[in-house]
Amino acid sequence: MQDYKTPCYIIDEKMFCDTLALIRKSFFRVRNLTLGYSVKTNHNRALMLLAKEQGMLSEVVSDDEYISSMAHGYQAEEIIFNGPQKSEEMLIFALQNGSIVNLDNFEEIAVIKRNLKYLQPYKLKIGLRVNFDLESLCPNETTAKQEVSRFGFCLENKDLQIAIYYLRQMGIEPRGLHMHYSTISRSTKVFRTLASMGASLLKEFTIHNAFLDIGGGFFYAPEAFMRARPNFSDYASAIYDGIDEHINLDDIELILEPGVSLVSQVVDYHTRVINVRKMRDASIATFDGSRMHIDPFMTHRKPLFQLHASGEENVPIQILAGATCMENDRFLKLSGDKECRVGDLLEIRSIGGYTMGFNSCFINNPPYIYRKSDMELLRDKSTNFMEEL
Repeated sequence: MQDYKTPCYIIDEKMFCDTLALIRKSFFRVRNLTLGYSVKTNHNRALMLLAKEQGMLSEVVSDDEYISSMAHGYQAEEIIFNGPQKSEEMLIFALQNGSIVNLDNFEEIAVIKRNLKYLQPYKLKIGLRVNFDLESLCPNETTAKQEVSRFGFCLENKDLQIAIYYLRQMGIEPRGLHMHYSTISRSTKVFRTLASMGASLLKEFTIHNAFLDIGGGFFYAPEAFMRARPNFSDYASAIYDGIDEHINLDDIELILEPGVSLVSQVVDYHTRVINVRKMRDASIATFDGSRMHIDPFMTHRKPLFQLHASGEENVPIQILAGATCMENDRFLKLSGDKECRVGDLLEIRSIGGYTMGFNSCFINNPPYIYRKSDMELLRDKSTNFMEEL
């Protein structure tokens, strides 16, 4: 273990499988449960292959992610195609080959109409992304807040109804609804509301043998961060309650797209001290990694960490800094801890969500990637950042 190179990500595949098993166990009441692996959350090859091995579909939001999924062995019928940027070629390919396609806008319906002669309407697995005023039902909980969400077909101005009408005019029966919403709170109230709205719309528009795609956005973190946060069983109960208000749970396929809640805790980050200096009343330890590797949005929330400092004395102020030339590239500011020395290790836990996907070649190539079980090198820092062994 001491011979591995830093900065690096370390993937715990066992924890991935354990978390996935926990999700399935929590949703035990669902007779027809489908789970989609969110490629945008972490596109690492090892995790994508593991997700496929564990029976997950690949959930993608671009042509690039769709093509990548197929390159990793996913068949078209094992892909959920979401998002607002589907090309005409890929949209038609996905529909022809059995993907679940959640339409986002009227241009996509126009694409289908132009290519209808190449499609078999009764075989298409088409859903529609629903846009409704979730903020009014869950005040101060959505990411958009008082601004309108920019995705999907609006319920209030009848765009959703019109979209369903257009599809049916072409002989296409919608197969489901996509309810994903970005929220700040990740509360159970949000998921009950999404499930209730989705179920009521399936009933209102008489969409039978349907899927209800709740999307992602669930909260999940190590025990140290859980406190009063909801767990998967809490989310399951909320979703059950919302659906049961309108339709029978056994009559639908429930689709979940867990992203951060699945992959965050399965990746740790390690970085080592490369130099230490005194700067007035502070000790500054520079590490070979960067804050951007664990916090690409630079929110500077305090991470869950363990510092293996070998100094004998405690220092009043110690700044743990990244290797780049940006002043704000800082991991932590500590008070009264043992002083770092060159070679000391900083471990930062649970950073698998939206980190590797934001890696760039700014100043340094992205970090090494290892598998925890055998410390096999999965990505070399010296290679192109999109290449993996």
